[in-house]
Amino acid sequence: MSIARSESSSQHAQAVSNSLRLADEAAARGDYLDALSWLYALEAIGERLPVEYQRKHTAWWERKVMQQRHRPASEDIEDVSLVRQDCTDG
Repeated sequence: MSIARSESSSQHAQAVSNSLRLADEAAARGDYLDALSWLYALEAIGERLPVEYQRKHTAWWERKVMQQRHRPASEDIEDVSLVRQDCTDG
């Protein structure tokens, strides 16, 4: 493996790690749409989510749905499927 390829692989791994960290931070502040967006972005570039994040995805999705159910009807409710579509349209 060349040095350039090794550096590229290392940068990719760091970017994936940063994305997972940002997803965790978003979820910690209750922004499940943002957290899911980070996971969808990783999936869009062909990353397979670690099992831990597959579980978090399910939990965050459920929490996002609960947030939507408890919001006043007058508020605009963002659709996570649009975020997923945006990430995959790339």
